[in-house]
Amino acid sequence: MAATRLYFGSVDGTNPVSPAFATASWEQTGEATRRKLYFKNTFDGVLSALTSKQVTVPITTTQDILNVQFVSDPIPAQRLIGNFSMVVRCSENATSNNAHLAGILRVCSQDGGTFRGTLWSSFTTISEFALHASQATRIIAAVAITPLTTQPGDRLVLEVGVRANAPSASGNAQQRFGNSAVAGSPGVFNDFALTTALTTDLNPWAELEQDLRAMQFENFKSCRYGMA
Repeated sequence: MAATRLYFGSVDGTNPVSPAFATASWEQTGEATRRKLYFKNTFDGVLSALTSKQVTVPITTTQDILNVQFVSDPIPAQRLIGNFSMVVRCSENATSNNAHLAGILRVCSQDGGTFRGTLWSSFTTISEFALHASQATRIIAAVAITPLTTQPGDRLVLEVGVRANAPSASGNAQQRFGNSAVAGSPGVFNDFALTTALTTDLNPWAELEQDLRAMQFENFKSCRYGMA
């Protein structure tokens, strides 16, 4: 089964629609922005510069802080099954933040107004971020999603942020998004391996293990071409 790799846009306001944030999961959304979630296998060729996005850890209680909501183009109707993985380079300004990778993946209608359900979420301690000077990858490794049947034109909504677990002082945390690490040839990208503690400046990504765009549907048609 071919996987679907997803790239994180690094430009605010490129989201095709603006679904509501998952406020039942995030205590802090005031610094959150919206961006586009790209399909690597149908990528439109516009590189998105690798850029760190920072959020504040404002209070000294455990809290989940939304950094960016990423919204995809429409997908065909299908049954979503299998595993989800993600790798993002992360950091914090001080160990007192006790910052960890958090996120939630949902499906919404084409207009963004209706949510079909949640595929995956993680709001727990995993592996504390490195300090800013040593920004390094943190991962979600092949976690089973909750199966869900989509409708024609639905979109993926992936929200990525920070869990500050009982921070002892206010501070900040960063996550690095974009896809501009290329290998010198058109369409050949340098992506992170699904490994924690990597410090090179490669492309972060998320991935579902099935090919979401293999089908065609009315008004939308997938176009595939080779990419590494």
